[in-house]
Amino acid sequence: FASLRYNELDGPNNLWIRDITESLSHSNVVAASTNPRHDRDTIAGMLELTLDLNSWDLVSLTSYTDTDSTRTTDLDIREEFLLGLHRPETMKVFTQEIRLTSTHDAPLQWIVGAYYSLYEETMRSNLIWYDVREDADGNFSGTLGCALEMPTCSGVWAGEPVTPQQEQDFVLTPFELRNRDKTHLAAFINATYRWTDWELSLGARVDQWENESENLDSGISSDEKETEFLPRVSLVRWLPGGSMAYATYSVGYEPGGFNLANLEGVTELFGFDAESATSYEIGWKGLLMDGRLQASVAAFYIDYEDRQVEFQVESGGSVIEGIVNIGDSEHYGLEGELTFQATPSLQLSAAAGWVDAEWKSGTIVLGEDLGGETPPNVQDFSWTLAADYERAIGRGDLKLLGGVQVAHSGEFEGLQAWDPVTNPDYTVINAQLGIGTEQWELMMHVKNLTDEDYYLDVQRFPNFYLLDGDENIIIGTQGQPRIFSVSFNYRF
Repeated sequence: FASLRYNELDGPNNLWIRDITESLSHSNVVAASTNPRHDRDTIAGMLELTLDLNSWDLVSLTSYTDTDSTRTTDLDIREEFLLGLHRPETMKVFTQEIRLTSTHDAPLQWIVGAYYSLYEETMRSNLIWYDVREDADGNFSGTLGCALEMPTCSGVWAGEPVTPQQEQDFVLTPFELRNRDKTHLAAFINATYRWTDWELSLGARVDQWENESENLDSGISSDEKETEFLPRVSLVRWLPGGSMAYATYSVGYEPGGFNLANLEGVTELFGFDAESATSYEIGWKGLLMDGRLQASVAAFYIDYEDRQVEFQVESGGSVIEGIVNIGDSEHYGLEGELTFQATPSLQLSAAAGWVDAEWKSGTIVLGEDLGGETPPNVQDFSWTLAADYERAIGRGDLKLLGGVQVAHSGEFEGLQAWDPVTNPDYTVINAQLGIGTEQWELMMHVKNLTDEDYYLDVQRFPNFYLLDGDENIIIGTQGQPRIFSVSFNYRF
């Protein structure tokens, strides 16, 4: 099997809403002097080869992706253009997996293999400090340039009037000039043995990751390599009526790496270690009411070590953003799901999840113990309700189709681990109505039926505009307002 794909994107980028206070205005106006854009071209290919060896299959999976991306962002998020960011980036990813899988009919089934990936990235981004004014005599000067005590404040440079292009070029400063290579080399094995009503699965993965990063502006480079052992155990008990109970244990991780910055007086890039998560889960899945009701329920506990979170600090007169390990956290949770075939035409479903997450005692940030506080981006309680309707109408296979979904997202803390912004809960309703057959489908859609105002994410952010508010503001990505659309699908 082989595939080749090409994708071209010309769309928005970082459509942040600027809020001065934590009351969160949810404005529908993006106050920016430039339209934040993202231009991206991607070409990718995949090749899968399978060799049948009677009792097992030998499979080779190869993929390659090449992406050119340019993002432009108005960082001051105001009508006057004071500060922008231009981020050209290239990404090349190669992966190769080889695995041997059992295919014979026996209680013991297994898979063994190896995996390699190479991710190569280049970034050549610059900050654009640009605020040019023309006086009555036709001379140009910049209010931001004056604030920074630039020579162009007088409107004259090298004895000649300053042009807007000269002003822009003069205050063009490097922001992210880097090369970064990330590699993964892994070996894995999984085995499943079933006897009577029991099934035991054991798995292990040895994963070696390496991150090589180079700051082209400072000329500093750093390299980090670690090997992780990731076990997994699962036990299943098959019950009468087609239901099952299970318990699982697994370990996962997020690789470490380097921020682009090196702090003052340090000759290495500011790095961060891998984050690990040990998960335990028990649950039940089954059928009730002669199969008309499908249900599942699960309880879980996740123990995180060396959590990676975003940070912003000032060093050398500039703001440094990146990732840092700040401590450990633990998450307890319950989740459940129901699907009920109420009538031959109507299906109802519901799902809910509750999470209690806390930083462990001893997680110290800026002299404060975060023990007992909630980590970023963890929704406390969320649920969804849905109804889907399908009924034959008229002659032939023509059908009336309809559906409605109600999704409630719980309150969560923003991206920063310390002094976070609380994003309140919100509920979004989507609906569809249309007609169709087995071959075609015409549907009307409405998203966010009640035009709910909400943010998908929130965080504190430096106030680059400097002319209102405090040193920091709050930014958030606004959820989509009410949108009506029509779609037509045809199956060949």
